[in-house]
Amino acid sequence: MYIYMNAQEDVRILTRDEYRIFDNYVNEHYQDMYTHKVGYDVHFDKLKDTFTVTLPVNDVVSFVDIFNERG
Repeated sequence: MYIYMNAQEDVRILTRDEYRIFDNYVNEHYQDMYTHKVGYDVHFDKLKDTFTVTLPVNDVVSFVDIFNERG
């Protein structure tokens, strides 16, 4: 689910299961992300049990890659 998207960052609200997929991807691709200095920001909402993840737009990884959303 998108909150908004702009030219500098991509933000999604993830369920616990979706966040697990995100976390697994980051762990598996840590070296590439570290080498290219790709960071991310995560905020957990206890009331909604969701994770708001901010990923900067970059040439290494996107939510499309993480969630295999290519058509």
